[in-house]
Amino acid sequence: MLVQSGCKINIGLWVTKRRTDGYHDVRSLFVPIPFFDTLEIVHAQTADLLTYNADFSIPKEKNLVWKCYLLMCERYAVPPLQIHLVKRIPSGGGIGGGSGNVGALINAVDAFCNLNLSIHEKENLAMEIGSDCGFFIENRLAIVSGRGEVMVPYSSNRKFYAVLLFSKIQISTKEAYEGMEPNARNFSFLSALKDSSDWQSLLTNDFRTKVYGMFPELASNEKALLQNGAFYASLSGTGGCQVGLFNEKHELTPELKSKMLWEGWLNI
Repeated sequence: MLVQSGCKINIGLWVTKRRTDGYHDVRSLFVPIPFFDTLEIVHAQTADLLTYNADFSIPKEKNLVWKCYLLMCERYAVPPLQIHLVKRIPSGGGIGGGSGNVGALINAVDAFCNLNLSIHEKENLAMEIGSDCGFFIENRLAIVSGRGEVMVPYSSNRKFYAVLLFSKIQISTKEAYEGMEPNARNFSFLSALKDSSDWQSLLTNDFRTKVYGMFPELASNEKALLQNGAFYASLSGTGGCQVGLFNEKHELTPELKSKMLWEGWLNI
């Protein structure tokens, strides 16, 4: 079975509270984008994970996909499978490539092995692997809160042209969260979403100041996106990818275009 494994961008990322379990409560709009890794599962005598075109090197035992497969083998009647993962989505980019791989694997194994798991069962399984993995079970526009486990579907008739930049700067989630202080607002996330002309001032990414201080190139990218006509530009998630939103299709400057990972229309 061959499936696509997607990713997402964040519109806003608020860190609202430090939790007693070591996580943080967040608020964000997760927007799926049609930029994919490819995952294939086949029957095999011995289970294995083979990864291609990856920009990281870690032992198989630490790979989220392998951890998820082993967890599914513990819980359900899953036979030995060989998993082939072809990467396009950069690691450390803050767009959920690894989490998307987990969601894609769960959906694929569920279908391939006729497990007949419910959406709720699959989401709970995914979130045992990572906080935002559950989003990728349905992979649809949603306001995400809690540590990532609360997903409320969001719909809008607005259509924007999006560009996604990657400057080959990779940032781990753990590194981004170190020293992060919650930031309380006196208005709701939903109210901030109402008028897109307010997004740049209201739907801020709370990791922006720290990350831009570490990597000035990213601060320059955001400034250039806004000067180039974007009405919203920011980090996506906690990583090195950045998103710019435009009201119409836009031609970037050559410097920005050299860093472009994906572009296209999105309903947000």
